[in-house]
Parts: sequence; structure tokens; C-alpha cells
Amino acid sequence: VPNICHVSGLPFKPKQCERQVTTVGKSLALGTNVQIPYEPCPWHEPTKEDDLIECTDKTTHTINPLEADSWAVCAERNFRWTCPKNFPVMCEDLNCDGSADYCCQTRVGRCM
Repeated sequence: VPNICHVSGLPFKPKQCERQVTTVGKSLALGTNVQIPYEPCPWHEPTKEDDLIECTDKTTHTINPLEADSWAVCAERNFRWTCPKNFPVMCEDLNCDGSADYCCQTRVGRCM
């Protein structure tokens, strides 16, 4: 049972919590299904590459930071999930893409 199930104070029995906070995914290295820990705040960590964003449907897309339209690629996929390595901060408010998505910035002070 994941440690978070013991310390979070959630109203779940341990096995219910374990199912809630873990998911099954395919390991690219092994080619088999493995348990992947649930990440409740994936936007806290950027992608591992510059100019690469991830959308909520788990697709990744290369953007051109100088072209606003390229940042909008996640609009039809609900919204951004993870910011690029070179723009690692996801802002709290919906101020991008016509106030429909969260902005990615180089530092917190640049968020509006």
C-alpha cells in the first residue's frame, strides 16, 4: 500500500486508496504493463525537453515559443498537462489561448 494512503487522512480503506492512487501503464523499456504511481499534480514538473508540451490526452507536441498559435495545440485536447523544460512554470490562472488554458512561463513572476 503506498505511503500516501497512510498519511493523507483520506476516507478510504488502504486497498481502496491503493487502487485510487496507482494506475497500470505500459513500460516502454519492458514492453509490458507495470504499475505507475498516480501523480495528482503532473504540472509541477516540466517535460524533459525544450519546446515540448504534453496535453491532457498524453500527446506531446513540439511548439515554437515565438508563435502563439503553436502553443494552442492543446486547446482541442482540453488543456496543457505539462510545460516545456525551457518554460517550466505552469501558471495558476487561465490567461492563455483566449483565457482557455494555463500559461507556461520561465518563472513564477512572469505569470499574470
